[in-house]
Amino acid sequence: LGEASRRAITGDEYVDQMLGQLDAFDREWQAYVTNQLWGRTWARGILDHRQLSLINLGMLAGAGRMEEFEIHFRVALTRTKVPLIQLREILLHIGMYCGVPIARDAFVIARRVLREEGTDLSVLDAKA
Repeated sequence: LGEASRRAITGDEYVDQMLGQLDAFDREWQAYVTNQLWGRTWARGILDHRQLSLINLGMLAGAGRMEEFEIHFRVALTRTKVPLIQLREILLHIGMYCGVPIARDAFVIARRVLREEGTDLSVLDAKA
């Protein structure tokens, strides 16, 4: 269940690449993460994947874990399909609760990911 959930959220390519780098030291940690994090949180079905993506972005920004924030911003945009207006809103919320410097970093990452993914931002103009 955990591996299926992990693959559904992050994609086969990401999981295969990450798991392909494991050695005997890392395998047990990845089994733990797969079973606990993916199998016992993402796969529970109580919060939908879009909600979990938004929650993760807030928590990761609050913890200053910007490398992981970037991974989850891309997941939210491309895999869990969080609407662009909600992604922007969570970044504004991060600014209020985590501080402007963290939000600035989050916006830098978001702009880079949006550009790399070729995201059409014109949908936000319609909401203005």
